[in-house]
Amino acid sequence: MQKKIHRIYFGMIILGFFLILLSGYCTLEGTENVKISVTEAAKMDQVTPEEQNYYFDVSHMSNLGLDVVFFSHHQFIRVFADGKEIYSQIDNGGIWGHTNGSIWNFVSIPFGTHELRIQFVAAYKTVQYENHEFYFGDKLDIYKAILKKSMLAMLMSILLILLGIAMIIFGTIANRKVYTGRSLQYLGVFTTIFGFWSFNETDGATLIFNHRITSAFAAFIFLMMMSSSFVLFVKEFICIEEQKIWRFICNISVVGFIICIFLQFAGIADLKETVIVTHVIMIVAILYITSVLVYKICKGQIAKTLKTNLVALIVLITASVVDMFFYYRGNMDADLFGRFIFFLFVIILGKEALGSSVKILERGKKAQIYEELATMDRLTGLYNRNAYETAITALEEKTDILIVTFDLNNLKKCNDTFGHSEGDHYIKTAANMIEKVFSPYGKSFRIGGDEFLTLIEQGKKCPIMELLEQLTFEEQKYNSEPKIKFPIYIAAGYTLYDKKTDPNIEAARDRADEFMYVNKRKSKEDI
Repeated sequence: MQKKIHRIYFGMIILGFFLILLSGYCTLEGTENVKISVTEAAKMDQVTPEEQNYYFDVSHMSNLGLDVVFFSHHQFIRVFADGKEIYSQIDNGGIWGHTNGSIWNFVSIPFGTHELRIQFVAAYKTVQYENHEFYFGDKLDIYKAILKKSMLAMLMSILLILLGIAMIIFGTIANRKVYTGRSLQYLGVFTTIFGFWSFNETDGATLIFNHRITSAFAAFIFLMMMSSSFVLFVKEFICIEEQKIWRFICNISVVGFIICIFLQFAGIADLKETVIVTHVIMIVAILYITSVLVYKICKGQIAKTLKTNLVALIVLITASVVDMFFYYRGNMDADLFGRFIFFLFVIILGKEALGSSVKILERGKKAQIYEELATMDRLTGLYNRNAYETAITALEEKTDILIVTFDLNNLKKCNDTFGHSEGDHYIKTAANMIEKVFSPYGKSFRIGGDEFLTLIEQGKKCPIMELLEQLTFEEQKYNSEPKIKFPIYIAAGYTLYDKKTDPNIEAARDRADEFMYVNKRKSKEDI
């Protein structure tokens, strides 16, 4: 019942945020009644394969104080009013790309203008002969209308980024507690990269961020980073035993990245011109993953999770095809459907990966509980005899191990006089004192009824005399309390284990015990 209430509550929170975002989208100020329409050019001249000129007769509208808005994709722009240049975007990024990127151009039309000429010069062959759309009107109204149209794609991209970061954080934290595998982290990396790429490609990002050369460079870097993280995710998530092909795909991704970057900075070919290499690697990765899943089906490995993976794979392939289709078509922001499909893919596989991690965490917690039960003393919370024997086995080959042994004076008398509950209190209180004083230096163990021991590595550096004085101070402080039933006295002895002179740690412990029993007899005499 409580789980259902929690789910309903968190569902309400998610719905609330969604409704807030939806209201912002639907009521974006100034866009309720604004309708922008495409204005056809009076004439278009294809001067050269690279250069296009669009001509507009604006004599009937130049007195209205209108603006012309249009989108350019890796094209240098000049705008002329009656032959006079009034606007230009002709700077390129040099080694970062011989392009000015993707830009929404806003140009104010001077009063009295009769003819407007807009010149496009393609930076790359792949953007030659592109069609362009032109909007005439108030630039603020057009700006808001374009932003509103792009809002859903931007929100979807932001959700993907946040979802990816959340998966990375959860996967990292989970692995610190119990190793759950890295599938969730790989999926988170892939989703985050895709989210940044997707956001960068929206019309809204083009409007908001002015560093278009950086954005153009980043788009191709994000794209090249995707393949390896996705292959690594799938390899671990569906347990691909085959090693050669997936390593080959990861290696060619890295090699392709290095070659494309080299060609970019050498001025031979920009990332825009070598993007086909990245797309080919992505297609190879998708075909490889498809073949692995088909192979598993043919072998009869059709589990519930595999069926879910098949659905998710179909979703991913569809999203990839849609994105590539719109990319080569030259449409920057028409792939909202592709983003939505990819979001579904992340939800499907993310749910599976998260579920697997949670199950492993639960098993790990149970294993940790069992391990603690096997190695911890239930009464005192210190390590028990089993843990001690494991520890000395690991330390046998080391040297400079300080062994400190403890024994509780008069525990039998305490049990006989006040009962075993007070005796247990004696043991727990003494254990707390030993742990408080010696825990910064080593591990403490309860190895018998009233016998304790601490193992300290790098024992020569340990201020043992100061620690024993501090332990005596803790005893005196406790014994000075007016309400105690039975005073605590802890006898201690210590010695340094050296594998050159001691056959084993137990032999060194015997020496520490002899020292401790001398102190025990002396302590009883003082009492």
